[in-house]
Amino acid sequence: MFFFKPNPRKEIEKIEKDVDWIKLTILQKHADIFECRETEEIRNAFYEMEEKYLRLKERYKYDIKALLSITLDWLNYVVALSNLMNAELGLTADLEEGASERYAEKMREPIIVREEIEKRFDKWLEDKK
Repeated sequence: MFFFKPNPRKEIEKIEKDVDWIKLTILQKHADIFECRETEEIRNAFYEMEEKYLRLKERYKYDIKALLSITLDWLNYVVALSNLMNAELGLTADLEEGASERYAEKMREPIIVREEIEKRFDKWLEDKK
């Protein structure tokens, strides 16, 4: 009987490719929208967290378990930003009454995910000075 042992480094590479695809979609395919006033904060958050991710990746490169957790958080963070971007785009296109309330509810979870991952990244950076 053969047992398959997952390779965490390959899993990290796969996750990073997923992040790159989302980044390409958000930053290049939606560049005209991403540069507008309403989404500037999302763009800035992405670049700030990307720098933190790269620092964490270097600091934890020999702790594969922590690195995998950090990389999964990075993916979840980028997905949350993508969801916020999509909600923002939907809000600007929705002219019906009550649109703000509907999109506030859609944005609630991604905002919480974003805030919690930012806290974890800051804690990891502080812990490994």
